[in-house]
Amino acid sequence: MTEISLIFFNKYRDFFISLIFGLLSSVLGLITIDTPGFEGSYSDLREVALLIAIFHLRNPLYIILLCVLTLIGLPFELRLFPIFLMHAIPLFILWYSYQWIKKFDLTAVNLGIIWFVNSLIYYCILLYPMLILSYWLFGYNQDLAFLPSYKSIFISGTLEMMATAFVSSIYLVQMDYRRKLENNNKNLERIVNQRTEELSKTNNELIELNSNLENIVEERTQIVQEQLKRITKYVHMNSHEVRAPLARILGLLQLIKKETSEENKKNMLDLILVSSKELDVIVKKMNRILEVEQKDIN
Repeated sequence: MTEISLIFFNKYRDFFISLIFGLLSSVLGLITIDTPGFEGSYSDLREVALLIAIFHLRNPLYIILLCVLTLIGLPFELRLFPIFLMHAIPLFILWYSYQWIKKFDLTAVNLGIIWFVNSLIYYCILLYPMLILSYWLFGYNQDLAFLPSYKSIFISGTLEMMATAFVSSIYLVQMDYRRKLENNNKNLERIVNQRTEELSKTNNELIELNSNLENIVEERTQIVQEQLKRITKYVHMNSHEVRAPLARILGLLQLIKKETSEENKKNMLDLILVSSKELDVIVKKMNRILEVEQKDIN
């Protein structure tokens, strides 16, 4: 069924339900059991389809169409309007009864049992008395007393009553099981979709975190390499550049101790001053390297 067909069916759902089950009811009406004492009246199995239709109708007004269609196939000489009336009023009451029962969160088995009893009540308190009253209302069988008439109808309709109650209850049980299974499947699908979405979100977060981690590692690696370069430079300066002027200063100091000429001592002091300035420049460079290193560590 295409999406357009499904939308069309849902829009006119009650009409199609009434049409299908009304025609089915008229077909089941071919299985007849005559009712003694009521001319043109008999028991049949058309109620099976009528009661099942109650489970699917959303608007009770379509019960009128349902009751009209169930008359198809009946001879015109029969009292059709009393037969229509005897079905319409009880089915309206039964529809509201079913809507009330649905409000309770019953198990499928309990629902089936309650509906079985409800169907018996439908026959005994609604349908059979309505049959007698509708005949009286239109001037038929007015010479017959209520209790004898009711007893006659009850006896002849026992098989129909039990069969209809049983079949409609079994149908309702399987329909309830099917609906609950569909709801469970929808809930399961919703949970799976929710979990899938959560996993997808978590996976994206992990990918982003992994990407950030790689960037952090790369950044830290670069910082460490820069620090290593500065440390290497610092070690080189400490072992080469610092020792050269320092060695000259130490050597000149040793020579000054031994030198007797004042002029030579003065020249040597000048050389020590030059080496000291050179050493000061190197020490300042090393201090700047240490300052940069300290900033990176912090």
